[in-house]
Amino acid sequence: MVRSHSQRMGSSRVAKSQACASDLEDGLPDDAVQGDWWERGLETHFANTLQLVTCCLRVDEQLRCVQASTAAAAITGLPIESHLNAALRDLFPHWSSTLEYCCQQVLKTKESVVNIALADEFVAENSTVEPPTDRRTWCVSCFFVAAPCPAVTVLLVETKPDQQATLDSHLKQIDRTRSITSGLVCNLPCNEMEFRDVASAEAELSDDLADDLVATAHLSPDLSPDLITLETLQQQFERERIINKIAMRILQSLELQEILDTTVTELRQFLHADRVIISQRSDEDQYTVVAESVSDEWPNCLGSLIRDPWLQSHLCLECLEHQPTKLIIDDLQSLPVSDEVRTWVNSLQVKSRLAIPIGFGEQLWGILSVHHCSAIHQWEPFEIELSEKLATQLAIAIQQSELHQQIQRLNDELENQVATRTAELQVAFEFEATLKRITDRVRDSLDEDQILQAAVRELALVLRISGCNASLYDLEQGTSTTCYEYTNSISPYQGRVSKFSAAAELYDQLLRGQYFQFCSLVPNPERGVVSMLACPILDDQEVIGDLWLIHHKSYAFTDQDIRLAQQVANQCAIAIRQARLYEKSQAQVKELERLNQLKDDFLSTVSHELRTPLSNIKMAIHMLRTAPTDEKRERYMSILEAECNRETELINDLLDLQKLENDSYCVTMEPIQLLDWLPNVIAPFSSRAQNRQQSLIVEAPEVDLVLMSDQRCLERILAELLNNACKYTPPNGTIVLRILQQPSMAIDESIRPVISFIVSNQANIPTTEIPRIFEKFYRIPKTDPWQQGGTGLGLALVKKLVETLQGTISASSQDGWTALRVDVPMLLAFEP
Repeated sequence: MVRSHSQRMGSSRVAKSQACASDLEDGLPDDAVQGDWWERGLETHFANTLQLVTCCLRVDEQLRCVQASTAAAAITGLPIESHLNAALRDLFPHWSSTLEYCCQQVLKTKESVVNIALADEFVAENSTVEPPTDRRTWCVSCFFVAAPCPAVTVLLVETKPDQQATLDSHLKQIDRTRSITSGLVCNLPCNEMEFRDVASAEAELSDDLADDLVATAHLSPDLSPDLITLETLQQQFERERIINKIAMRILQSLELQEILDTTVTELRQFLHADRVIISQRSDEDQYTVVAESVSDEWPNCLGSLIRDPWLQSHLCLECLEHQPTKLIIDDLQSLPVSDEVRTWVNSLQVKSRLAIPIGFGEQLWGILSVHHCSAIHQWEPFEIELSEKLATQLAIAIQQSELHQQIQRLNDELENQVATRTAELQVAFEFEATLKRITDRVRDSLDEDQILQAAVRELALVLRISGCNASLYDLEQGTSTTCYEYTNSISPYQGRVSKFSAAAELYDQLLRGQYFQFCSLVPNPERGVVSMLACPILDDQEVIGDLWLIHHKSYAFTDQDIRLAQQVANQCAIAIRQARLYEKSQAQVKELERLNQLKDDFLSTVSHELRTPLSNIKMAIHMLRTAPTDEKRERYMSILEAECNRETELINDLLDLQKLENDSYCVTMEPIQLLDWLPNVIAPFSSRAQNRQQSLIVEAPEVDLVLMSDQRCLERILAELLNNACKYTPPNGTIVLRILQQPSMAIDESIRPVISFIVSNQANIPTTEIPRIFEKFYRIPKTDPWQQGGTGLGLALVKKLVETLQGTISASSQDGWTALRVDVPMLLAFEP
């Protein structure tokens, strides 16, 4: 509550009061002149009357303690010497904001602040005060001290709920006494650190503080008891009631609107005004009426936005200069004002106006305005004082409400941040769980199809999107095939093949390993307008595919979505590379097994083929030794010779085949005159065919060709082909040798022409056997009518020889004829 001091006293009254200082000193206790009487009297009065712990101390303009009573030490728990020069916030940290604000208001306005409630049940840790057994309330009152230097006397009182009324009554008496003696007693010097207890002062204040009021009042000629009428006391009591009610509202509620409504209602009823409004400043020119109490016959302006030119020109400008002042106008109609002000006055029908600024610090919050509309009203000092005190209480309430709202906003923001962070953590947890499941599948399985299908499904479900698919690239063909897909509400794309060239702007980025998201401007014929995110699937070598995430058109993929998609794409790349390496390793294992089997078969066949001639040779030698006649010896000698030739031929074939396989066979190019060379090659086979009743037909070009080739290789190739033809052609069968020159049809003239040797014979080879006739030691079963046998290396050796000459060999069988065709490039002898 706010109480005025010297403002209620005219300059003449102050002079008269100062003239009576000596008389007043005679009526006061002896130590009053030394400056201790007032504070010790207040403390003793409350201690004896209310039986409560109270203390009194004095602080300077820097809010540092310059005097303290013994009871203050009992509350703070600190030695009395420690209070000197101690900051108020250090002595009472739990009440620092309220105590500092009250003291600053008293120093600024030089008016008392009394009966302000503090936090309940505060006792310092090392305090000697016993904790209360019932609920009590701490209150603070602050009084201005002018001399020897500006200071504030602070009174702390602890009350029970049933003692509140008594406390209010005592504070009213103290305030009235303080107001009357403010120019005399409060200006007495105070020199001692600790307040001493003076028995005479205690008795005087404890017996009857009202008597002190009368005793003090009759010493001042202008404040004689005759002037203290019953009406004045009733007005003062009513003012105190209103201020107490507003203060209790502030203590009991943080609802600012309730406090504002109570203030305007109580103030209008007490002042018998026609309208009381509280307007909040929205900008420098306009105010919004936030609370109003108005008589029924006058217009209502609650909630309206008004432009107050009078306040703008007088009050607000001074507030902006940090000099807030009140606006008191008894007769608005008689003032020479502008047309704008006159229009505003007429709109509200105001004849007299009192405007008090509401603010804290240098900030103007709004205006408390009292209007008289029915008649001109001359404003009394008590009306102005009451309005100012209520404005101060409203400033406290507004500041508390704004602090409360600020705390609420901070709490809401904190809750929102916590909720947002919790949601982000939940999403991150789900993402990590999804990634772990996919990683586990990659680790536990080598099935590429299973891993990628699970990846697109998990990704679509955790992101709650419309669909997801994975495609694999064929870089040679320049295509992308959608192999795996999970869709929720869109058309499927699985199995679709897309060419890179059809969407070059998209695949160019993907092939560079870059992700992107977009929403197509042109609707897709099947999916419409959708939002898409594409991430490449790449390993350390190349891009092997991509991931596509699809959702509705208004969706934007977040950084978390993109990171998860990239991580899943990386896991898919690992899975694909791992599965393909596994497939390659499996293929290599199978190939090694096949080669190992071939090696075993080869060794078995070679050993058999080598042992068979040796066995025959051994047998022929044995029979040669025991042959009784020359005829038999000649026969055995022929067998021995044939088997030796067979053994030599087999060994030579194996050696040649090894050289060809190791690329160590040396090709010697030399000119070959075809018509001269050919008869020598086919002569042995002509007599062999004739002996077996077979026909050998040779079809060669009539033009004598001279070509460059390896004569030995070419002879071996042609001899093996004719040998096989004679071996597998039955009697009366036909063997045909065709030699064709195939001119080069290529545009590049550097490519050589091709010469073809085609050997056909009347023998039927099953189609299933044709792919195997070039294998080592392979013989077609039941197709050797002459039972000649052989090494089984003939055609395998021919194939290697043809490949050495950079040619090709092929076989075909149809309509009872089998043909072997050899195409080798040639260089004519006359060509440069």
